[in-house]
Amino acid sequence: MKSRNRLNAIREEFQPKIKRPKLTCTYIAPKDEIEYGKFIDLVEDIISNSTFDVLRNEDFLNKKIAIKFSNDVELEIYVSLNNTLGLYGVTLAEYIEHNKIDFELDSLLNE
Repeated sequence: MKSRNRLNAIREEFQPKIKRPKLTCTYIAPKDEIEYGKFIDLVEDIISNSTFDVLRNEDFLNKKIAIKFSNDVELEIYVSLNNTLGLYGVTLAEYIEHNKIDFELDSLLNE
């Protein structure tokens, strides 16, 4: 299981590759579908401006994850696009594949 710090480093390294950076954010959340649902519920419960704004607040999310989820919850990097179709999140791997981006995610995850 990758540490939150390692995932944050990978997430930061990926930032320059994001298409439409003003409308796209990356965030770390639980990998398990049920735990991810709890995470999204948590985010939606604390909305100040928009879900997208909350997802972009890395420090806030890290604190909430640390409080709400146990240390053994496996985490994943997600990408969310805020557009007229609404907000949706996919894993970083899915985003890379869909957009045909040259980024060696597997090798970074296995370091």
